[in-house]
Amino acid sequence: MTRTLWDALCQIEHRRGRKGRRYRLPSLLGIAIAAMLAGANDLIAVFRWGRRLKPEALRLLGIDDGVAP
Repeated sequence: MTRTLWDALCQIEHRRGRKGRRYRLPSLLGIAIAAMLAGANDLIAVFRWGRRLKPEALRLLGIDDGVAP
């Protein structure tokens, strides 16, 4: 059976509390990985890279209209 990166990200245990949790962990990790592959080398660069994503790309990562389900 072939396992995708998304499948692996969905298997990571959430250790965050409910307070302030707005986005699903796999979505955040997917954005961070893609940003680092594109050259982002710190948290601010990851944030800036993610902010430039088009709504279509965010939907593919599980974020609709800026809010994850």
